[in-house]
Amino acid sequence: MERMLPIAVVSLVALACTVARAAEQPLHVQCVYHAGHGLRALAADFRRSTGTRVEFHLHCREHFTPSAGSLKGRDLYISTSPENLAKAASLGLLAGDALPIGRVVPIIAVMKGNPRGFRTLSDLAREGVTVSYPVTCIGNVALRLVAKNKLEATVKPRMTIRTGNRTGVLVPLAEGKAQAAITWSCAVVESGRRDIDVVAIPAEQNVIDAVQAVVLKSAAAPEPARAFVAFLRSEPAIAKLRRYALHD
Repeated sequence: MERMLPIAVVSLVALACTVARAAEQPLHVQCVYHAGHGLRALAADFRRSTGTRVEFHLHCREHFTPSAGSLKGRDLYISTSPENLAKAASLGLLAGDALPIGRVVPIIAVMKGNPRGFRTLSDLAREGVTVSYPVTCIGNVALRLVAKNKLEATVKPRMTIRTGNRTGVLVPLAEGKAQAAITWSCAVVESGRRDIDVVAIPAEQNVIDAVQAVVLKSAAAPEPARAFVAFLRSEPAIAKLRRYALHD
């Protein structure tokens, strides 16, 4: 019995080392850019409570195709594209169903105080109004938004500045080159600008996409990935996501 004790001790030390190495292994998340700002803040909270570090690998929704190669080495996939999630599922890359953790909402951004008094999308058709919208995926969502509300003949001609990304599109507005901009509400929060106000678009007129998370079959750390998704769906996380305009 005494001769076996050192072996048992060595085994326990080896197990402890294995657990420690597992704890040091980061969680790799493939995530759309526009949700990354708020989710990084939540990841910091998750690390403080669990010790698991989360590394984000960000991509533009319009320029990312899910495949075994593009998701290689990732534990979790977070997307706002139903088409991309469906493709990943059809390729057998998902370990379960995608779960909603929030949403992204297009809005009309205006200068502080809303000097032109914009209230609806149709107001952007006024004479002398220039609208900016991004070249990135929210820009294409803005075009879908205009088409959905049958404003191609009235508002679309005012959309003459297509520049910047979700936050950069606010620059022409601040410089006085545009009187309104279309972007996501979370982008205004991300920009940190205090000189911008938001005009909400009614939900029935809007194009709102869910932010969804799903664990990948290739995950090296499936349990921490599932734990992170559960954390993002918890009440404390939801409260923080609201502050980043990523939740109702």
